[in-house]
Amino acid sequence: MKPLKSLFRINFLKLHKLFFANDKFFIFVLLLLFLGIIFTVIGLIRIKIAESPYPKTGGIYREGIYEAVEPLNLAKINENNITQKSILNILFPPFVEFDNGKIRSRFFDSYKISNDKLTYTFYLKNNLRWSDGALIDIDDFLFSFNLLQKTNPGLLLDKVTINMPDRKTVIFTLPNNDNYFLYNLKNFRIFPRQFASFDSLNQLSFNDLKVSSGPFVFEKIETKNDITILTLTRNLQYQPQPYLDKIVFYSYSSVRKAFDALVLKEIDGLGGVNYFSLPSNIHYDYNIYKIIMPRVVGIFFNKAQVNEEVIDYLSKAINRQELVKNVFKDYAEATSKIFSPSLRKILLIKDQAVTSTMSSAITFKDYKNTSTLILTVDSSYLYPDIARYLQEKFNFIKIQFTDKNNLNKLIAEKKYSALLTGIFFDHLPNLVFFSSAGLNINNHQSLAIEEKLQRFTQEANIDLSQELADLENLILKLKANIFLVNPYYIYFISKDFYNFDQSYLFDASSRFVKIEQWFKK
Repeated sequence: MKPLKSLFRINFLKLHKLFFANDKFFIFVLLLLFLGIIFTVIGLIRIKIAESPYPKTGGIYREGIYEAVEPLNLAKINENNITQKSILNILFPPFVEFDNGKIRSRFFDSYKISNDKLTYTFYLKNNLRWSDGALIDIDDFLFSFNLLQKTNPGLLLDKVTINMPDRKTVIFTLPNNDNYFLYNLKNFRIFPRQFASFDSLNQLSFNDLKVSSGPFVFEKIETKNDITILTLTRNLQYQPQPYLDKIVFYSYSSVRKAFDALVLKEIDGLGGVNYFSLPSNIHYDYNIYKIIMPRVVGIFFNKAQVNEEVIDYLSKAINRQELVKNVFKDYAEATSKIFSPSLRKILLIKDQAVTSTMSSAITFKDYKNTSTLILTVDSSYLYPDIARYLQEKFNFIKIQFTDKNNLNKLIAEKKYSALLTGIFFDHLPNLVFFSSAGLNINNHQSLAIEEKLQRFTQEANIDLSQELADLENLILKLKANIFLVNPYYIYFISKDFYNFDQSYLFDASSRFVKIEQWFKK
């Protein structure tokens, strides 16, 4: 009996001879293999299509919120009330919006900027109408922009002129270059000129909003069992027509109650929660989005009161990845710079090497008996948890908590050694926190930073991404900050809903930027 190895060699040789001696048979086998691959790929594509339902009209999206929805102030939107801003973004969309960092608009198709950056021309979409069928006209634009100029002096729009030579064109003329102008138009909402007849725009209720320019219009607001319920219905004049019939906001008295409603499936969506010990089954019912925002959490030092070597030691000794894991449960991105890695990609900011001013490495033994570092901590959000984590690691850190209002007072008076808080720098990033004209959070006297901030704001024809990288580099060289993490904005949406695709938001209120495209399975 021949050995198995010998038989295998003989059979292999026979197969080799069969394939290569018979060209037709060889080509036939290759053809079968090719057809098999083609049919397999087609099958996989058909399965994928079957799993992704085609958009259809109908359905109600229910979102939980935990902030008051009344009263309104259309004259000056409360930037701290994300709920009101979110709802107004649906009813009266900003003139300029951002879809994952890219400019879009419900009002214009295209725009151009003059070479000197003093003239911005926008070409409007056809047939723009209010929800009652009336055309959105020139008077509506003029009234709304004049209102914005009067009530938002911080945007430096007072000398900007608006002109509409025809119904299709809006032209803004600036007296001086302002690199933030285009981005500041996200604060420009178009209101009906009839609002001018109100005695005051400061205390409008949702019941006063009879029309809208957005994809949904106000229907009703009511209270049931201590829960305020606000309902928006499809705007039949909006084009293209939204798929959803209604959006209903359920306002709860606390984040905990809103989260409990999510677990019980009483609502379909919830954003901005900090509950990281999630029920094990929540992933089966909800998509959980980790969304990047332009913000950073860090320790900000008063240069007049803290030794640079202590700052350098802490910056090197803090394990940011461990902080992300233990405190944020992986719902944050570690960063040693102002702009976290994902944010750098979105804003096209290149990494640059920072030359250290320290002459030697620092070890913990050098600070065993160091004088106490008083860390003033914002008592909101997760800052207390971060502070306690740091205190466990470094016994020379002593914590004192303060609320937001007192924190702003301390910053203004420079009565702190070190602050643990977060900063939100908007889109396009505005780093006035580090400017003597702004908060000057580090209490520094850097002429280079002031000049760079002025150049970034006012000088035309510069590379904004490169200028941001240069400005960040100057701030890092101050050796007055320890940047730690960029927390994700966490958003839960029921798996019954499709077409939410935001991976970056300039703030939480912009999450409905494409709400007209959402649909229910």
